[in-house]
Amino acid sequence: MKVEEEYTSDICALCGWPINKPITKKEAAKLISGIIDWLNNNKSLTKNLEKKIEKFGKGELYICRYDFFYLIKDIIECENEEIAKKFENELASKYEFYGGIIS
Repeated sequence: MKVEEEYTSDICALCGWPINKPITKKEAAKLISGIIDWLNNNKSLTKNLEKKIEKFGKGELYICRYDFFYLIKDIIECENEEIAKKFENELASKYEFYGGIIS
């Protein structure tokens, strides 16, 4: 009898950790929309930044939510370090990214 292992979870494209499921196109678009609104409300949205961030809302993302958060933060940080820190502080505390497993 041949035994085959079946992996039911995908892995994050950045860190390689298992993820329950990829971020769907719909979820990605919703997250990106919220991030763009947040940046706009903080008067920190530039055309260049918006263009870079919107690219993530065009399809499924095989990335854990933890890495997604930090990838967006790093993109923001390239434009504005102060607003990136505010983004990190507000969202990390709200969604408990520190010290937890995010999937």
